[in-house]
Amino acid sequence: MSFLSYSQTRLLPHWRRLHLGWIAVPLVVLFAVSLLAATVFAPQEARSVPAKEWRGLQEGAGSDQVLVVRSAEHWASIWRTLGRAAPAAFDPRRQVAVYVSLGARPSAGYSARLVSATEHDDRLFIVWEEVAPARTQAAAQVITQPWMVVVVNRGNLAPVIEQRLR
Repeated sequence: MSFLSYSQTRLLPHWRRLHLGWIAVPLVVLFAVSLLAATVFAPQEARSVPAKEWRGLQEGAGSDQVLVVRSAEHWASIWRTLGRAAPAAFDPRRQVAVYVSLGARPSAGYSARLVSATEHDDRLFIVWEEVAPARTQAAAQVITQPWMVVVVNRGNLAPVIEQRLR
């Protein structure tokens, strides 16, 4: 197809003439809609949230457990199981608590460790991992029952508990 001069395009029927207006307007509208959609539906950044953490080696449950504490009664019963007084008041409307018990382990050096507590998409992600003693580390040969309790001030969010495996 050869390019036509302006005088030649005037001779063409009106439906064959190239009108930039009917092409440019939809392209501008499509660009604006895609830009708006990209800002509205863009993934949000995960925000780190502060957490309180308590750990121990001997008082944990005899089996592996991960429990989400949602009531003051459950909070008190967890600490009774651990043989300790509850360290702070627990408000289930404002806070979420997670109890992790690793069960029986064959030696000292095992523990549960909080990796992160983040808020993302109206959910609270609590990631924890089990720490084992290094192969070269000397550890007492005694049965331990490591545990961890984590409290986060985000009671309105749905908790998602994840264990990171090494």
